[in-house]
Amino acid sequence: MFRKIDLASYRIAAIYCAAGLVYIWLSDWIVVGERSPDWRPGIETLKGSLFVIASAVLIAWLARREMRHFDNALRVSHAAQRMEALGRITSGVAHDFNNLLTLVISNAEILEQELADQPEQRACAASILSAGERGAQLVTHLLTFARERPARLVEMDIGERIAALHPILERSAGAGVSVSFVPPEVPIRVLSDLAQLDAAVLNLVINARDAMPAGGMCGSRRML
Repeated sequence: MFRKIDLASYRIAAIYCAAGLVYIWLSDWIVVGERSPDWRPGIETLKGSLFVIASAVLIAWLARREMRHFDNALRVSHAAQRMEALGRITSGVAHDFNNLLTLVISNAEILEQELADQPEQRACAASILSAGERGAQLVTHLLTFARERPARLVEMDIGERIAALHPILERSAGAGVSVSFVPPEVPIRVLSDLAQLDAAVLNLVINARDAMPAGGMCGSRRML
């Protein structure tokens, strides 16, 4: 893109330079040359020509700079429009997904209560409920991305939060990757959005899993 901009700026400067030189030489010849058959360009003609050439170089530089600024502004505008469109699509999908999750979570809560005397089945219902709640947090994160939900900052102990996420992180890592987390000895309190923090930690584990196709261990003694 910059090559096209450079060519356009050089073309503008070349047109100006050609027009200026033709004007200077033709006007000097008309004024002086018609009265003198052996006319040769004088110092004034040469000075005018040098001025036109120097001006053409300056015009080329200014035109290229302005065109690049305009091109950058256009790129930023297009990127903003794409992000706005993506945000609208994300918002629509998130709202529909949230309606489905509401149904899943409600039924999972009912199942968990009705299966109180059946530990194995109750554990399955609890797992469904946990997955539904994780999905609801993901929807919250998507709505934050779509700018429909402002970030809700709360103070929390990051070690306790990651420890609470540990079962979900293990399931996300898969069978071949073990997740180990040792909380710091001193509590680390941070001010963060809960959904965004969960998504960031989950992304770290998923990236570690993808980097170990043969399996391994993903662990940390301190995550900030």
